[in-house]
Amino acid sequence: MALLSRTGQYGRAEADLEILRGRVPRNFGVFSHLYWSGETAAAIAYFDDLARRRNFPLWMNLWGSLMLADPQGDVEHADRRIEQAVDYLEEGARSRTLWVPQVRTIARAQCTDAVVTVLRENDRYQRWLRSVGLDDDVRDAFIGMVNKHSASIGIAIGR
Repeated sequence: MALLSRTGQYGRAEADLEILRGRVPRNFGVFSHLYWSGETAAAIAYFDDLARRRNFPLWMNLWGSLMLADPQGDVEHADRRIEQAVDYLEEGARSRTLWVPQVRTIARAQCTDAVVTVLRENDRYQRWLRSVGLDDDVRDAFIGMVNKHSASIGIAIGR
């Protein structure tokens, strides 16, 4: 559903959302659809309502905060959302409720390039990556190992 919305297939996404709403009236899919269809104010209000719920999962708080950190317009708002996301990263690593190795990949899949850039430039995020062993040096070493064997394994990773 989020992929449908992200790729502009709004009609198909809305049909899927109707099915989901029948089972789960307030859900992350609605937020994602509002966000990717450009209804930013509605997405912010919807996400903030979801985030106030006691049982709202940490990973949804993380991805929603990151998605809403798009620096278009209100840079102060974007900075607050990035800091909030890093809070969730730290909490998730501490409590082991977040699958840490996926963070970089999912950020690129769920967020705009502008958000990924702002996140990568954030000092706290870089410190967090180092603290969990996912900093650029580790990533580059892994990419180097994979690319060293790319001819035999059929996989090459760009930087």
